[in-house]
Amino acid sequence: MNKKSDVVAKTAKKRGRPAGVKNKPTPFNNTPFPVDWEKLAKQLQAALASQIKDNDVLEQELSRKRTFWERLVCLATGSV
Repeated sequence: MNKKSDVVAKTAKKRGRPAGVKNKPTPFNNTPFPVDWEKLAKQLQAALASQIKDNDVLEQELSRKRTFWERLVCLATGSV
């Protein structure tokens, strides 16, 4: 080998972390916080009921037959 290839081989960057560096634990692994499962379940139930109600309203609007004039107004105004 010539001198230039030896220098390139010695200065090539190594991949990965530097020697001596270890993984640091995240703060969530060391200190778990308490969860109020009942409160969370109630919030989820309320959100689900709200979504079901909104979905029913949208289904009623879409299934309703519109008159010619209502469709014409929607077309002219760009509303649905």
